[in-house]
Amino acid sequence: MKILALTPQERVFLQATHKVIVTWEDLAAGAAAAAQTLQIFPTSGDVPVGTVVRWAGSNLTTAFDFSDASINSLTLTVGDDGDVDRFLTSTELAADGTEIIYKTTAASSQPYAYNTANGIDAVFTASGGGDPLASEATSGVVEIYLTVMDMNDLEASQ
Repeated sequence: MKILALTPQERVFLQATHKVIVTWEDLAAGAAAAAQTLQIFPTSGDVPVGTVVRWAGSNLTTAFDFSDASINSLTLTVGDDGDVDRFLTSTELAADGTEIIYKTTAASSQPYAYNTANGIDAVFTASGGGDPLASEATSGVVEIYLTVMDMNDLEASQ
């Protein structure tokens, strides 16, 4: 998994501050289970109180596929410990499903301000097979975009 802070030019064009790239290898590296939760922002620890997520979106660049043909679905949600789909609701990523290439957050759920520290998580859930994520994933890449700002920076600039 890679977390990239976008350049000022990319921020203007994409209206996002960070891009997180999750590949099938990231899922294969996890525990043998049909679902995996990856903390995608920050890489460790929590976002501090005062962090605001203004927008989220996903871009499925390569649909996820599995060596077990019975695995016909892999869904993605993006949220946190308080609400697993706070930023992105269930999005199909599997080649054998009806994959959703592009998705953005619902306007009614953003922006969201953190009043307690927490990490932003991506939850991947497969169905139709055994323990597919660790042993069966063979391809797939999804980019998750976030617009994150720290309200504490505004205090410091006064």
